[in-house]
Amino acid sequence: MPDAIAAERIVFRYAGFERSLSVEELAAFAETGELSSDLEHYTNRTDKDPEELQRALVRPIPMRLVFLDVALNSWVGEMLLERVGQTIHTSSGEANQEALRSALILSASDDDAISLIEVIQAYPTEEVYVDGENLLETYYQVSRWSDRAQELYEMMERLNPGREE
Repeated sequence: MPDAIAAERIVFRYAGFERSLSVEELAAFAETGELSSDLEHYTNRTDKDPEELQRALVRPIPMRLVFLDVALNSWVGEMLLERVGQTIHTSSGEANQEALRSALILSASDDDAISLIEVIQAYPTEEVYVDGENLLETYYQVSRWSDRAQELYEMMERLNPGREE
């Protein structure tokens, strides 16, 4: 069976310029906090704090896989996918929601949590485009959405304690 397509390159867009780097390079930064020359060039041209970016890349957002799958296929999930798709998207802008849904599900599949770096690594195209101006704000919006969704999920479990997943 052929390997699934996964993002190999990330193209950051910020204030009218683009910078391309390997997803591997971004993952190394996420893990170590050490900036490559390409990433350093990017962060020097932005007002983004590299430490905040690194934390956002690796900080897990708790999200049960079953709930995430159901939620992403609801109207609320469609709105979330559209919002996130403005920040993380394909080069053409086509099939963003499907690509994001797939990447989010893959990110949560092993630990019931999603992280930006896992979503980028699991993105099902060779290149993933990221709007650097909105990346951190999008991360924080998804985190807030997750908190509310988890509260709702826990409330539903309390109301129906005998229900199996």
